[in-house]
Amino acid sequence: MNDDLERRLRKVGTAPVSPLPERSVRAIEERLIAARQSAPRTRWMAVAAAVLVLAVAAAAFGLQRDRSDTLQPVSPPTEPAPLVSTTSSTVVLSPTTTASPTTTAPSTTLVSSGELPPTIPSPGTTVPGASGTTPPSPTVGPTAPTSPPSTVPPAPTSTTPAPQPVPAPSFTLTVQRVGDKLVFTWPAYTGADGRRYVLVRTTPAGLNQWPVAPSRIARTIADMGATRTVLDMPASDQKAWVLVVLGENRQLLAVSTVAISN
Repeated sequence: MNDDLERRLRKVGTAPVSPLPERSVRAIEERLIAARQSAPRTRWMAVAAAVLVLAVAAAAFGLQRDRSDTLQPVSPPTEPAPLVSTTSSTVVLSPTTTASPTTTAPSTTLVSSGELPPTIPSPGTTVPGASGTTPPSPTVGPTAPTSPPSTVPPAPTSTTPAPQPVPAPSFTLTVQRVGDKLVFTWPAYTGADGRRYVLVRTTPAGLNQWPVAPSRIARTIADMGATRTVLDMPASDQKAWVLVVLGENRQLLAVSTVAISN
């Protein structure tokens, strides 16, 4: 090394150095702290960007490799036409002997139009017309039409009881209006064959036939000990009433006198 250069370096190294101002020192310190804090954030952002790029690249590669989810129609697989094996037969006829079929080697026919191969008679089957005669065809007679069996509906059973003679009045029926009600009273029937009382609306002439229409029956009383009944009926025109006593099988036993209500 040159002596003069060495001397100069020693002079610079031993020269006093003026310290930096406090403001400059703080500025340098703040820059170092800011660089240290921003370094991890920058590193994580770089890593996230790299992962995103790799994911996009993998998705694009997968779409190129797999095209099963596209909207392009998938052509159905072409199936080969079935092979049908048929056997051709040659029949040799003789004037005195029964025809015997001669079977050749089976041939394979490709059926592509969906039609069935012709039916080949099995060996040992006699061919019609082989001996010069045609077998007679069976004769089928006309079929008589089949008619459904006639069903005769049963005759309706009559449920209307037979008319009965009407006896003469044998007890008194009275009626009295109480507001909107009609109160009927009568003496109790003492016979042992009575089963029920029936209050019937008639004409002033009284009861002239039995049985009567159901619409004319106002009340049926099964208690043979009863001597009173009440009907809800507001004031109206005059009406005629008769009380009858019935026995077994609706037999008419007794009839009351006519009672007129208003």
